[in-house]
Amino acid sequence: MDISRRGVRTVGAVSFIVLYGFSVMYTMFGMNKNSFHDNQTKAVASVNTIQFQAHLGTPNPNIILELVNEQRTSAGLSVLVADEKLGSIASLRAKDMATRKYYSHHNPDGARYVDFLNDSGLNVYDSCENLDMTSALSEQQAVSDWLSSTTGHKECLLRITVTSAGYAVEKFDSVQQNGQSTTYYVVVAIHANVSL
Repeated sequence: MDISRRGVRTVGAVSFIVLYGFSVMYTMFGMNKNSFHDNQTKAVASVNTIQFQAHLGTPNPNIILELVNEQRTSAGLSVLVADEKLGSIASLRAKDMATRKYYSHHNPDGARYVDFLNDSGLNVYDSCENLDMTSALSEQQAVSDWLSSTTGHKECLLRITVTSAGYAVEKFDSVQQNGQSTTYYVVVAIHANVSL
């Protein structure tokens, strides 16, 4: 797929859906025309005061980012720094999915997460998005699902060229199964290399 907007041209987009018990994961990669893969010097973790909005009774996106950063550190990669604009885009995406009842990298109007990045005015060098649909209240569940995936989720989580992240979690829906109500949550994780 080739989409151009505000001077950023997307040349790669890969989508996957994988079912793992109660979890559904979906990954999309976006790269602009200037993307390249290099061996960046590992950044020293800095104190990050940005916190993503967490809702009572849902998995906490800040803890999910901490768990992702533990995996990145174990793999010898730099930690992802919470980015306020990326967090706002992730929150917008999660709320839109919950409100309009879809689960996809494309919203019903056809817009993708990369379109939201382009419209935000951010200068994005490289990006990817992971989605997870889970009934588990455990923050570890999304990270475990992404790590056990063989279709791009782990690659997004451990992508060397990304440095910033935006995370959000929203209650998606409650489903009646065998007389019991099961609540599902959508997790949106956007990783990017954002330059000033």
